Amino acid sequence: MNYRIFKRTKLIKVIAFAVGAAVISSSSYAADFTGTVTIVHVNDVHANIIETKRAIGYPKIAGFVEQTKAANPNTLFLDAGDVVAGSPYAAIDKGIGFIPILNTLGLDAMTAGNSEFAFGSDHLRTFADGLNYPLLVDNMVYSETGEPFSKGYTLVKLPNGRTAGIIGVTSHLSGLMASTDLKYVDGVAAAKRLVGEATDAGADFIIALLHVGELEEQLNALMMIDQIDGIDVIIDGHSHTGHPEGLVHNGVLIAQTAGKGTQVGVVELSFVDGKVTGATARLHKRADFDEVAEKPETRAALDVFLVTANEFFDIVVGSTEVELEGTRNIVRTQETNLGNMFTDAIRESAGTQLAFLPAGYIGGLTKPGPIDFRTIQIMARIEVEIVQVEMTGSQVIAFVESTVGTFPKASGSLLHVSGGNYRIDASAAEGSRAHSFMVGGAPISADQSYTVAVVVGALKRPGVKDGKVVSRHNTTPKILEDYVRNNSPVSPKIEGRFGAATKSK
Repeated sequence: MNYRIFKRTKLIKVIAFAVGAAVISSSSYAADFTGTVTIVHVNDVHANIIETKRAIGYPKIAGFVEQTKAANPNTLFLDAGDVVAGSPYAAIDKGIGFIPILNTLGLDAMTAGNSEFAFGSDHLRTFADGLNYPLLVDNMVYSETGEPFSKGYTLVKLPNGRTAGIIGVTSHLSGLMASTDLKYVDGVAAAKRLVGEATDAGADFIIALLHVGELEEQLNALMMIDQIDGIDVIIDGHSHTGHPEGLVHNGVLIAQTAGKGTQVGVVELSFVDGKVTGATARLHKRADFDEVAEKPETRAALDVFLVTANEFFDIVVGSTEVELEGTRNIVRTQETNLGNMFTDAIRESAGTQLAFLPAGYIGGLTKPGPIDFRTIQIMARIEVEIVQVEMTGSQVIAFVESTVGTFPKASGSLLHVSGGNYRIDASAAEGSRAHSFMVGGAPISADQSYTVAVVVGALKRPGVKDGKVVSRHNTTPKILEDYVRNNSPVSPKIEGRFGAATKSK
């Protein structure tokens, strides 16, 4: 394909342009359609549902979708996943309370992000069954039966007579979350099969609605394009890499926003005689929505939800004397005092010798002062169960080694630790980067058994999967809440628990 690149414009000007430029004639409703199909998309909203200085908020996003559809009836609205976890609002009922709000948005389809699997498969089934649009995720299957969690594609008939085939595939990290009765299967193979199934079912063009990003080595959007024929455009999520004008790889456009509800993406697919001939992408930031009218139905549903939410959040549970560091790009690259406090809380609660917590479960920057429930949920950004596992020293080493492959690049898998310490040599050969392990002040012993607290999703990780599950414990927000309540005012420090160091010869 030949792709033209358009510069971003202000929202109102864009809508006016779309009205004048879209070709909507008698041929628009026939198989030889020549004109434009618009795709509005979001990804990684992470429960940022209200309007703030940075986030757009669902009412205005929904209002923008309505305006776009008025300008071009041949418009789709898609969500590339990670909806139900990441802000305090998700903590009240793990995102179930979002359903009445989401059902007002006018979405045509959603794929599941790894965060959707954070609360177990039964919870996700309840969430998916409550939506008035399909949740597509073909490559997470039930371990016992091999059946996919949900259908992998859907068809949407547009007013122009063309049928969109939308396929859904999620990240391999979905298999490491709390849905332990599900397992990840190869996303490339799944997508290749889904393209064929959707085409056979009547799709005239294919939209790959992915939650894979471009950064993970095991599965990414670039691999999809290189190995699969028949994808016309990719709407992506997971890596939070906002592409102002899209990313074109081997002739296929990849579109993604920066996430957290701060942007809305728009893709224009050009058709000539019913065939896709080109695509352009643009992003709209928070400031572009100042003049956009909210959708009344979405505002009403959100207001009902917020009454309960705000009463819950205002309860104070403790205080901190120091700033607690959980900022995304800091906590995912280095030790922080919040990571230390959080893992201390987990180790104390589980009664173990060691506790590990991936950086992806830690969030926020908390100033000195009171800590209320809202702050607890920001710090413990994704609720997950903690389990106690009996592991040998060699299994502990294998577990940590499996998480440090991208260091020093930011990674949600980077392990914060309590009860021990370790070092990482990024220049060492793969399989030997984690080293200098200590437990309780003594060098780790390969054959000795240790009690270790980990998130339930880690049970599928190297080392942990070979250990023995001893007991199950509370979820992370409750553990952190109890610790803050019992130890306030808190003042955790950085203690050199992990970091970069060259491995001795």
